[in-house]
Amino acid sequence: MEAALVRLKADLFSFPDFKTWLVCFGILAVYALMAFEINRRSGLFTLKRSSLPYPKRFSLVLIAIFSPSLLEESLYRGLLIPRFSEMFAQPSYAALIGLSLFLYVAAHPLIAWLIWPWSRQIFYRPAFLAIVFVLGLACTLAYLISHSLWPAVLIHWFTIVVWKLFYGGPDFGFGKSEKPVLSTP
Repeated sequence: MEAALVRLKADLFSFPDFKTWLVCFGILAVYALMAFEINRRSGLFTLKRSSLPYPKRFSLVLIAIFSPSLLEESLYRGLLIPRFSEMFAQPSYAALIGLSLFLYVAAHPLIAWLIWPWSRQIFYRPAFLAIVFVLGLACTLAYLISHSLWPAVLIHWFTIVVWKLFYGGPDFGFGKSEKPVLSTP
C-alpha cells in the first residue's frame, strides 16, 4: 500500500510534455466519437442543455474536477495500476489493468444500488456501462502513456461536464432534480 501511495503522489506531481498532451487529446477525441456512437445507437441520452443558472454551472464544472474525476482516477488508475518501472515486481501487469477497468465499471451499478437509487435507470443499462468501459479504457491509456494522472482526470472531467451540461446528467443537487433525462427506448 505504501508503494501505491508513493506512486499516486508521483502521478499527481508529474505533468506530460506537449507531445504527450497531444496524444492524450487524440485519445479523448477517439473516446468521444465512440461514446457519441454508443449513445446514438442506443438512444440512451437525448441532447438537453442544462437549465442551471450560470454560476451554478460554473460550480458544477469546478466540483467535477475533484469528484468524480480526480477521486476516481486516483483510485482506479493511480493506486491500482503500477508504473512501468514497477511492472516486473507485479505478477501480471495486464491483469492489474483489467482489474482496474473491471472495478471501475462495476462500481457504477454498485453505487446506484447502494447510494443513488434514482440512478439505477441509467447505471444498470448496458449502453451506459459500455460508455463507462470505453471511458475507463481511454483514461487508462492516457495514464499509461503520460505517466501522469492529469490527462486521465481531464478526459474524465470533460465527459462529466458534457454529460451534465448537455445531456441531462445529474447536477450534484444544484437543480431541482437529480434525475437525468433519458430518451425512451
